[in-house]
Amino acid sequence: MRGHRSWRVGVWGGALALLLSLWGVRTARTVDNYADPAGPLFRGEYAEPARPFHGELRIATWNIRYGEAVETAVAEIRQNPHLRDADVLLLQEMDETGVAAIAQRLAYNYVYFPASVHAHHGRNFGNAILARWPITRPEKLLLPYANPSNAQRRIAVKATILVDGAPLVVVSTHTETYWLGRRERIAQAAAVATAVAPGEGPVIVGGDFNSVTAGDVALLEGVFTAVGLERVSAAAGPTVEVAGMGVSADHIFARGLPVLAAGAAAETAASDHLPVWATLAWSGPQSGDGQP
Repeated sequence: MRGHRSWRVGVWGGALALLLSLWGVRTARTVDNYADPAGPLFRGEYAEPARPFHGELRIATWNIRYGEAVETAVAEIRQNPHLRDADVLLLQEMDETGVAAIAQRLAYNYVYFPASVHAHHGRNFGNAILARWPITRPEKLLLPYANPSNAQRRIAVKATILVDGAPLVVVSTHTETYWLGRRERIAQAAAVATAVAPGEGPVIVGGDFNSVTAGDVALLEGVFTAVGLERVSAAAGPTVEVAGMGVSADHIFARGLPVLAAGAAAETAASDHLPVWATLAWSGPQSGDGQP
């Protein structure tokens, strides 16, 4: 989608459900998955040292479609005050080259795991966490269920960011499209929630959850509320257009970080998804929280 127009959210009928079942999938060719939870792992350090911190965190998440318009994405991040000041940037549908370019151009540290080699372009396809501070404990979370059309698997990437020396657990997530039924897609989100231990906090989980209906969003909220996370990006509104309608597919959830403001970019030429951001209050780890 080149830019975003005004969106209408209407009643979802059977014809739309059929379109959604094909959303985002252009081929039935089997993809090559990276089934090893240990890798491959890519990482780099480009953040400026001793970044001043004033008690607020700006988080942004963005599915940059197939990681293809990296230069445009960098320009749009620089132009948007909510994005250019982000302390943590979560990316989906990326390859290692695009992640490294964004991190270097915008002065971030990063970790990146690919989930697969995507049939669309024959390059790696996965998730990244970028931060202004040191990143430790990178993990690849293998999500349950495969796309029945091509056997593609999805992942989440988890890491600990040392914010002014204190630990912040962050997860960048990308669950499957409507090729999977709702039960299986919610099970993928539940696997992410399970990976965020009760003793870990503060916590941020963000990414593309491919939620299309209000019912999808409500189920997602239930999954993360059960482990103490709030959907702090609720004010962002629709983030992607499907069959001519705007849907809320991209979200940020947080625990122990009160939301101060949130939203989405008004338009983008870099992706079919809008980047979503949230400003959160930070008071550091609470008593009993995990340490890095």
